[in-house]
Amino acid sequence: MEKILLFQVSDSDKKIIEKISGNMRIKVENIPKELYSYKVGELAEGKVCGTTKSDDSLNKPLEGSLLVFADVSDKHMDKLLFEIRRQKLSIKHKAVLTPTNKMWNVYQLFFQMELECQKLS
Repeated sequence: MEKILLFQVSDSDKKIIEKISGNMRIKVENIPKELYSYKVGELAEGKVCGTTKSDDSLNKPLEGSLLVFADVSDKHMDKLLFEIRRQKLSIKHKAVLTPTNKMWNVYQLFFQMELECQKLS
């Protein structure tokens, strides 16, 4: 099932993404900070029971927002990215769920995204 995971995305941006993706029948899930210690793959598959894993060493404030495409077709992803740019949404990071990053928790994914941004600067 095609799904978009949202992390720290503003309510106004979330509403626009839900509208765009709704036309394509893509599910959108806003992930609360309490679940950031779970693996991204578990979040995408809905395999969390709602209780938090406690790992205070990872519980750092994150800067910016993140959108993760999970099992979204190339055609739909192209349309979504086009609309995100056209609507000038303020989503700092965009990622595709991969066999590697699905094993990371949200903090690790944010960290890797930040590293990639620094390399490009």
